[in-house]
Amino acid sequence: MTTYFRTKVNKDIGTSPVVLLSTSASNIFTLIGLSLANTADEDVIVDVTITDATTTTGFYIKQLIIPPYTSAKLVQQGEKIILGNSCSISVVSDTAASIDSIASYAEIA
Repeated sequence: MTTYFRTKVNKDIGTSPVVLLSTSASNIFTLIGLSLANTADEDVIVDVTITDATTTTGFYIKQLIIPPYTSAKLVQQGEKIILGNSCSISVVSDTAASIDSIASYAEIA
């Protein structure tokens, strides 16, 4: 098995859910860092969900308030989230084009 270390950036996440990372049937991701930055002039409320291989979706973070021009580190200090085969993690905000995300992860293929 080969491991690749990667970074994924998403800009201007808004009121439609955006899939940050998605695995296939042939790979697994270990999420080792996730930061969300509020780029708006007002507080934003953010939900982060994880969908598993059976298409069941659950909240990782629900209604997190991020003040203007600040960021929240959601995966830090050695915490890890494993996204198994055919899983995904998504973000949605209550404000249009208000969130930038940076995800650091290891891909095992």
